[in-house]
Amino acid sequence: MTTNTREWIVGLVVLTFGLLTIFYIIPTQVELTEDYERTGISPAFFPTLAAWIVVVLGGVLLLNCFIGSHAEEEKKGRALSLPEELRVLASFGVAFLFVFCYKYLGFLIATLVSLLIFFTLQGIRPILKRVIMSMANTIFVYLFFHYVMKVHFLPGMLFR
Repeated sequence: MTTNTREWIVGLVVLTFGLLTIFYIIPTQVELTEDYERTGISPAFFPTLAAWIVVVLGGVLLLNCFIGSHAEEEKKGRALSLPEELRVLASFGVAFLFVFCYKYLGFLIATLVSLLIFFTLQGIRPILKRVIMSMANTIFVYLFFHYVMKVHFLPGMLFR
């Protein structure tokens, strides 16, 4: 099987899974009542958001089959070095710790610290640049979800 065929199959599977999740799994498996419209966000909100992200990624994979260059295929064959592999593993660890710490520290602190670590792992060296980017991203996401989406994040169990 050629690389292009594999990419087509993966793109179609990811796209189909996302659409199946949006239009069948979430509507049939997540209980929705009128109470959620008045008191908070629906339990289907975040699964639907995640499923739409999966659909977009599946579309990007399919689009890449059309416009992908041969130079990119040559890059794909290159293996990661040990420091690159360690950064990838550390990123997964930071993502796991963010989910765990979010419950206790709240959105603002957990996001700010996680972004600082992610930016460090990405190789952004000036500390001032990391701090400004982390704060700006955290504030933007908080304001967007709080005022536009009307989603109120938990303050964290330690800071109630």
